[in-house]
Amino acid sequence: MSMTLYHSQHTRSIRVLWLLEEMQLPYNLETLSLELGNTGGKKYAKINPLQKVPALEIDGKLLLESTAILAYLTSVMSGGDFALDANDPNYGLYLQWLHGGESAFGMYLSLYFGHSVLLPENQRSKLMADWSLLNLKNNFDQLGSDLGSNEFITGEKFTTADISVGYIAYGMSLLGKLDEIAPQNVINWWQRLAERPALKKALSF
Repeated sequence: MSMTLYHSQHTRSIRVLWLLEEMQLPYNLETLSLELGNTGGKKYAKINPLQKVPALEIDGKLLLESTAILAYLTSVMSGGDFALDANDPNYGLYLQWLHGGESAFGMYLSLYFGHSVLLPENQRSKLMADWSLLNLKNNFDQLGSDLGSNEFITGEKFTTADISVGYIAYGMSLLGKLDEIAPQNVINWWQRLAERPALKKALSF
């Protein structure tokens, strides 16, 4: 099997890279310079016309959505090591946060980043940044309620739900805002995740 991950630092492709390292699967890594509208240049545009990351190419087939890739890898290649079985009582919670990393958090992370860092200053909206930060806080509060005193989101088992939302915690930590908007149990959870060797390796590329 041939597997190539197209990756840029600090982007959602970290989710996939992190899981590949956790699973200890062989893969090729193509690191691309992140450039709005032209990531990877013309060469990458031939592979992924959207020119966004991640893109995971497996034996000539392309997968593009980070949480879908997490679900695919756990379903096809991990034997369930990083997922929950449908009969598990926490299966619904697992699915909620596996997908919630994007559906609950993703838009607000992108908007906050755009209107606080990425866009030229004359195109930023403080109202949009503040609104996005408030929604991020509300979602972290909900995560904290579900997390409780558990080590990981669904209990004692580390899953791709932790990776999915862990990327958001990483992003807000990188922006210096996680301690401001997340409850203490979420901060503690993120600190545990940050010590995982697979994540440390993924962030080193």
